[in-house]
Amino acid sequence: MKAARIVKPKESLQVQDLETPKPKGSQVLVKVPASGVCHSDIHLWDGGYEGPGGQFLKTTDRGVKYPVTPGHEVAGSIEAISEESQSLFAKGDKVLVYPWVGEGTCPACRIGEENLCDKPRSLGIYVDGGYTDHVLVPSYRYLVKIGNEDDEGDNLDINEAATLSCSALTHSNHIQYKEC
Repeated sequence: MKAARIVKPKESLQVQDLETPKPKGSQVLVKVPASGVCHSDIHLWDGGYEGPGGQFLKTTDRGVKYPVTPGHEVAGSIEAISEESQSLFAKGDKVLVYPWVGEGTCPACRIGEENLCDKPRSLGIYVDGGYTDHVLVPSYRYLVKIGNEDDEGDNLDINEAATLSCSALTHSNHIQYKEC
């Protein structure tokens, strides 16, 4: 598969050939025709962002490792699915991908607020995201069905839906800074 990756901050993205992942357990492989460009992607490319008092906060100090494939606003169709996921989804289903993945054991994750995770695994930031042909989603739990390829009916357009995964699916009961 081809992926547009940030190899080093402030350098042009490089299109690289990577092995297409194969889903295991509850993972799902999503074919990506659309991925939004969020201001957070620019921060990732810049290597950081301005924090309180004008201090530059480096992405690497926050756990980001380069190279990385950006893109946390992802919509696509299911390309491959594990048996564990087949009761809710099928190959060809059009889906929106929720990117704010946590590590699963911190206090925020344990109460279902993975977007506030102490050690996040967010797609397109900490692990490879949607600027690629395919993205490996860690679990079917991070998918929202928006239609299937056989049904034209009330399906959301994939290109229009991609940005919703950041702007519409971010959930928090707390006030937090999140620029999307």
